[in-house]
Amino acid sequence: MRTVMRALSILAFPLLVHIAIAQDQDPAPAEPRLLVEAVNALPAQAKFDRPLLVEFTATDPGMAYVVSQSGFIYRVPNKADAKERTTFADLSDRIYTNENWEEGLLGFAFDPDYLQNGYVYVCYSEKTPQVQGEMYPGKKAKSTRQSVIARYGTKLVDGVRVLDKERSEEHTSELQSPCNLVCRLLLEKK
Repeated sequence: MRTVMRALSILAFPLLVHIAIAQDQDPAPAEPRLLVEAVNALPAQAKFDRPLLVEFTATDPGMAYVVSQSGFIYRVPNKADAKERTTFADLSDRIYTNENWEEGLLGFAFDPDYLQNGYVYVCYSEKTPQVQGEMYPGKKAKSTRQSVIARYGTKLVDGVRVLDKERSEEHTSELQSPCNLVCRLLLEKK
């Protein structure tokens, strides 16, 4: 019996060593997971021209506001099967775009007190006469455009609020930097 046990332990030792070594090794790498998946949230809608972002407001539940770099903001039902849309704002006559589409309507935000005051903020590129300005701290350059943060009021048309570009445009910031990141950061502070 002792001989059998000794033989079994001699045979089992290499197997136990192999198991111990395998446990110390890193496991096989896992399949990469997608952290974000792009989906068409509004598949029934006609194609938007250069959409940049979608905003929502609690004052208009069930609607999404699609911001287009070409200067339009559309009010769209937030339902996959909805085909209709209305124009909330047309700023195409005020914005500057170039052939590379690095300019245009770059940001949009509802005022935190939108329900009471009806204000919205937009950030867009504007054509200017050539000026020398500070692009960012310590960097001066000549430019023929600037980024504008403007506040607009809204008005009711057929029971729906739309941007009133004749009533209350107010430039709150003008920057020589045409960077949409700058626009977004400034809008978030409003």
